[in-house]
Amino acid sequence: MKSEPNFQPNSNPQRFGWPTSEPVLARLETVDQGTINSAAGEESWNIGWVFAALRRRAPIILGVATGTTAAAAFLILNQANNTPPSYIGSFDLLVEPVTSDVQASRQTTAAQVDGVGSTDVSRPRLDYPTQIRILRNPQLIKPLVDRLQARDPNLTDEVARQILERRLVVERLSNRIGNRDENTKIIRVSYQDSDPAVVLAALEELSGNYLKYALEQRQTSIGQAVQFIDDQLPALQEQVDRLQARLQAFRERNTLIDPALEGTQLTQQSGTLRQERLAANTNLVEARSRYAALAANDPVAILSQAPEYGTLLGLFQQYEAELATEAARMTDLNPDMQYLQERRNNIQQLINREARRVLDKVEDQIRVLEDRNRAIAQSESQIQQQIRNLPAAANEYDELQRQLNIATGILTEFSARQKALQVDAAQEQTPWELINPPTLLRNANGDPTNIASINVSQYLLLAALLGSLLGVGVGLLIEILADRYHAPDELKMGARLPVLGQIPLQPMPIFTADQQLSPLFLESFQSLLTRVNLLSASQPLRSLAISSATPEEGKSTVALYLAQAAASLGQRVLLVDADLRRPTLHERLSLPNDLGLTDLLSDNDVSLKQVIRRRSPDSSLYVITAGSMAPNPIRLLTSPRMQEVARQCAGLFDLVIYDTPPILNLADSSVVAAYTNGTLIVASLGQVQRKQLSDALETFRVSNLPILGIVANRVRVNEKAVYSAYTRV
Repeated sequence: MKSEPNFQPNSNPQRFGWPTSEPVLARLETVDQGTINSAAGEESWNIGWVFAALRRRAPIILGVATGTTAAAAFLILNQANNTPPSYIGSFDLLVEPVTSDVQASRQTTAAQVDGVGSTDVSRPRLDYPTQIRILRNPQLIKPLVDRLQARDPNLTDEVARQILERRLVVERLSNRIGNRDENTKIIRVSYQDSDPAVVLAALEELSGNYLKYALEQRQTSIGQAVQFIDDQLPALQEQVDRLQARLQAFRERNTLIDPALEGTQLTQQSGTLRQERLAANTNLVEARSRYAALAANDPVAILSQAPEYGTLLGLFQQYEAELATEAARMTDLNPDMQYLQERRNNIQQLINREARRVLDKVEDQIRVLEDRNRAIAQSESQIQQQIRNLPAAANEYDELQRQLNIATGILTEFSARQKALQVDAAQEQTPWELINPPTLLRNANGDPTNIASINVSQYLLLAALLGSLLGVGVGLLIEILADRYHAPDELKMGARLPVLGQIPLQPMPIFTADQQLSPLFLESFQSLLTRVNLLSASQPLRSLAISSATPEEGKSTVALYLAQAAASLGQRVLLVDADLRRPTLHERLSLPNDLGLTDLLSDNDVSLKQVIRRRSPDSSLYVITAGSMAPNPIRLLTSPRMQEVARQCAGLFDLVIYDTPPILNLADSSVVAAYTNGTLIVASLGQVQRKQLSDALETFRVSNLPILGIVANRVRVNEKAVYSAYTRV
């Protein structure tokens, strides 16, 4: 018989205003909504997760490690038993001198066949890659081929050379200096064989062949250089003679010994003539000015400028004075007067003649100066012409001198090298030096070391270690590819949300609310309820939705037992089955489903009081089942009627819990969550995939819906260990 609930408004309606003025999660400091979208892809691994994964994948790890180790052990033992012995030896050749002076001497010899030019001591003359290939050519390693064929007559030359390709190593040694390798001037030759005596004998013969080859190459180079110089010397001597003859003809043709010296002398002469011309011009100007000044005066004035004519002029002045005195008292017809006049005229004529002579002398001086100017100008013109012609002659002279110097220098250098090569040709010194004689690789006891032998125990230990690492890697790879959560800590790290509850895994499926369950299971919901209530102590939650990312994660079970836990504390709790697609709460609670949420939302004649059912007469748990199957649940859940129902329920009950469909691929949970203070997301460990949970959380983040936290379901817990630990405390 259905009990009729007595619905009374909540004693403090202001506390149940719907919708709430601000989301509860806006006041929570435990959730960072901005990082939900990267929950699965960016979670950081920790040691706890690694050990948990290793425990879960222990059988796979053990199987892979055992199989790998066994296979490796078989291969190691088989190789140790079937690999023939192998011994190795080597010798070192110094193929270039260490000191620069000796190197320069040898490079000078080697440079003769390359032409004429200076020797760069710092540049390596030896092409090491080419030289190493030469040292491996068939002619030099023929003794080794003969030894192999002597031991096995069936070996052809080609097969023997292929064997030697593997056994004979010719390489250039290098030293590690800081962070880079510096090549040395040493070539190391190594050889290996199954017989140590054969190795040592082969190396002895090979080192002798290499030293002999180096000496022959040196002598060949010297011979080629001597022949080259002998061929070049006559042509060089002829070139020097021809250039000397051209230089002699140039000097005779241009009457020049040295154009540079001639240029200096011509420049000095030109300067001297220029000074002389300037002085002559000055004198000429002065003479002409003097002549003009004299010609403008009377004879007396002309002679008055010459001291030597002072007596004559004094006498003339005396006669003039006497004549002037007598003229006052005598007439011109007076004999005395005539005498005085004649005497004065004679003096006048003499003065005129002397003045003419002075002017003539100045004219002669002007003519001399003009002639000198013309001579100086002519000389200066000739010198300037010589100076203008000098650069071309100097260029020709310099070119001839340069060619002669080059030819003479080459001739001198070739003559000196000819003598040096003749001395080198008489010597039998090997250009290469055997700095380390052929020796075998030996152990601490002095016995030849078998390089083919292996440390079986060490390799077996390494195989076991690698097998274990491979097993661990395979186990972790499987764990990663499985892409599922297995522990609450993983869930917390991956979702970036608080894990508010951990529901233990039950050995038997839960079908009804009256089913006998473990105390630890029921207490987990009390703990979940406490944490949910502590999320907002100032304004307790009045409504919440419970959902999951995918079906079958236990959301309905969590909703049911969380409602029962709240009701057991005396709260008036309403459990609403908002999963209109696959409702289950009526079956678990053994309640009829003839009228429910679907009927309430689709039929205005159905009241809220008609669809609310009480769990039992003495229980404070009330339930609204899903009711009839809805053809379009979204349309009902988004209707104004649903908003009104949610508001009324929040005002009538202390806590309203909505069981909603899974989040992925359905919008029902998002719609219902908008009518609540927040949503609890149930995640079933071992079932929900990381991407599925991440996508579900992203759906709520995009919709700006508050998420209270995560409920970890089906957590593996040792119940006996928990209670025994509690008892000890």
